[in-house]
Amino acid sequence: MRSLLPAWRRFDKWLIRTTEFLLFVIGVTFTGLVTLEVVSRFLFSFSIFFTNAMARYLLVWFFLLGAGPALRKGAHVGFDMVIRVLPAPLRGTAEALAHVLVLVFFALMIWSGVSSLPQAAGETDSSMGVSSVWGMAALPVGFALLFYHQSSIMLERRLGRLSQEGRGEC
Repeated sequence: MRSLLPAWRRFDKWLIRTTEFLLFVIGVTFTGLVTLEVVSRFLFSFSIFFTNAMARYLLVWFFLLGAGPALRKGAHVGFDMVIRVLPAPLRGTAEALAHVLVLVFFALMIWSGVSSLPQAAGETDSSMGVSSVWGMAALPVGFALLFYHQSSIMLERRLGRLSQEGRGEC
């Protein structure tokens, strides 16, 4: 296990940086497209036919990819208030149950996303002429990344507890 940790940490760091880079590229592209569309509509009374569909796809990818780094930074809504009012012996159990339920939800969303891909493959976005799979693929990819990040959070906490126990701090 100890020999796997450095490799996992390198992969984890790479995955987070790559995701953040993709989020930057998607965000800049989205902003540029929307700005271009607004300028073309108001200054030239002309609409660029593919910008709405492309902006929609980019927005879906942006939010589903961005949910992972937000989860790692604790930016999602949690139930800290509920945990704080529980008696101390129940806090750990409630937190562990919540983590497992979140993983189950993410797994269901991955399955749902993957099972919807064949139908999306048969559909084409009329304004861009591309398969609807490009938009639908964000669902299983985004939730697979969320599953990974949630698992990483759980592993980090477990490793932190183990190291505290080893030092007698638990």
